[in-house]
Amino acid sequence: MKQFFTLLILCFFITSHAQVSFEYLDLPIDTFVNNNETGFTEDIITLPNDYNANYQSFTGFSLSTMTDTSTPGFFNQYSVISGSGANESRTYAVGYLADNNSIFFDEPVTIESFEVNNTTYAALSMQEGDSYAKKFGGVTGDDPDFFLLKMKFFNNGEETGDTLDFYMADYRFDDNTQDYIIDEWTTINLTGITNLYDEIELILSSTDNGAFGMNTPNYIAIDNFIIDPLNADKTELQNVQIFPNPANDFITIISENNNIVTLYNSIGQLLFENTFINNTTINIENFQSGIYYTRIESEGKSTVKKIIKK
Repeated sequence: MKQFFTLLILCFFITSHAQVSFEYLDLPIDTFVNNNETGFTEDIITLPNDYNANYQSFTGFSLSTMTDTSTPGFFNQYSVISGSGANESRTYAVGYLADNNSIFFDEPVTIESFEVNNTTYAALSMQEGDSYAKKFGGVTGDDPDFFLLKMKFFNNGEETGDTLDFYMADYRFDDNTQDYIIDEWTTINLTGITNLYDEIELILSSTDNGAFGMNTPNYIAIDNFIIDPLNADKTELQNVQIFPNPANDFITIISENNNIVTLYNSIGQLLFENTFINNTTINIENFQSGIYYTRIESEGKSTVKKIIKK
């Protein structure tokens, strides 16, 4: 049985909804696109874009390959502070979140993760201050400033009740040496959000605000979406039991009738497939610790279950 699993792992394939990294336009280095009236769509993800030709400005998202990590100010609004996309890729998305600040999916999904980073404009503004915004920490370095990304999840226009916070900068520590501004691509893990959603709203807030709203530049960079390989079908198979979960060595699946079971890892690689009647046991002792997914199908219905390997 161990040899059988090893062979399957070596022969896995990647499903079509595994990774979205915005390289599909094949943009030259140090260029950007900010004027696509239909937004930017890759696979099942759409980033909205609203371009104002009079001011040559946008809200929502643009795609960029800009590499300038040192020029402060508004005229460098399309660069990321690390100088490249996630995993040193070329293209990434820049969000100006004054409006059109949601990521849309053309079907209800759950997302494994995506990467975020500060833009050069926002990072240098917080680090040094500028004519509009303060230097984070203030003159003494003791001001408890923060730049917060809040994520809210929606399905069919209704909030799912799930939210997630991530600090793009945090100066609230008693020990100032722990203060930080994000300056590298950082993973936002969404595996704890189990309700299906077709929209993630991104909301930025700051401790630096004035009469006209937030002074900290309302920008963020995003990249490299890992989409859960399995999404619940419209017709869900009922009365499926999987135990134990979390598991060390084996999982047992109980389901009525004739069933097809497939097992995937978190990036969509097929590890196991089999048919069974009523129940089956799968050996996972040689799998690495982490999150896996099973799909159980029977008579045109299916269900997806998340499995945690200790």
